[in-house]
Amino acid sequence: MSKHEIAAPSNAAIAQRLEATARLLEEQAANLFRVRAYRQAAATVERLGEPAGPTGCTGQRIG
Repeated sequence: MSKHEIAAPSNAAIAQRLEATARLLEEQAANLFRVRAYRQAAATVERLGEPAGPTGCTGQRIG
């Protein structure tokens, strides 16, 4: 990795961010479907067998 590249976050880190966003939306009384979508995204990312970060994006469907 060159000095200008940024390491892709781990799936666990991405899932934690998604879950934190879901909690924040829930505290703000956001639409329940939106909150659920973030939680489902977090669960999906946790189950992936390969990186979900920018280097793992292929444009293919997952799950």
